[in-house]
Amino acid sequence: MSELLSFQQKIPSAEHIPFRAENRGTPSDEFQIVYSAIDGKLSVGELGRQTGLGEFDTTKNLYALVQAQHVT
Repeated sequence: MSELLSFQQKIPSAEHIPFRAENRGTPSDEFQIVYSAIDGKLSVGELGRQTGLGEFDTTKNLYALVQAQHVT
């Protein structure tokens, strides 16, 4: 549960829409499924359904991508 609270500091809800940061290169392979699905239109919840990872794993991946400054 504490992990989820940490994520909420950067990703407030499943309705949040992430964007790729420009000029940040390509993230590592473990994040490619989520990173490639980010189009600036799909919410976290929609990305979870589209990738098949679910909301929690998608949020976890997005959090790592935000920390690495690949996603805003």
